[in-house]
Amino acid sequence: MKNICNIIMIIFVSICICGCKSTKNRDVYRDINNINIEIVSTSELESGIYYTLDVINDSKELIKYVEIMLGYTITKEAKKDGMIGPIMFQGETVDNPIDLEPGEKKTFTVHVPTPLLKQDKINMDNIQIFIQGYFSEIKIENRFQKSGDIGLINENGKQ
Repeated sequence: MKNICNIIMIIFVSICICGCKSTKNRDVYRDINNINIEIVSTSELESGIYYTLDVINDSKELIKYVEIMLGYTITKEAKKDGMIGPIMFQGETVDNPIDLEPGEKKTFTVHVPTPLLKQDKINMDNIQIFIQGYFSEIKIENRFQKSGDIGLINENGKQ
């Protein structure tokens, strides 16, 4: 009987040791809330509006393959006409792919063309931001995204 208990104990310990996977325990939501976006400047030209955005990584994680978009919500009239919104525009930067070290800041430019601005179907007062990327390395389980009104996207008060 004692041998059977010892064998069961050895099997149990072996399963526990072999079955445990070392994972980095991090608070993903805290990390997401420490990625901040600031609209640094807005320039209105003949070709449209140019926004300069800073993305600041105040988290403790490396962020890989950062993508950012800026856009506007659509009006109620546009929804009645069958439009789906928001209308988004891709941010551009000189670095590709875009990685952000902890504490680092990258500047993006977004161009919104003039023909769109002349439509009465977008709400120019409601700027929407969308950001996505990966924490540490490009793996599906490390993917994050954050979106919303520019006033709400920086939950820890930065703007």
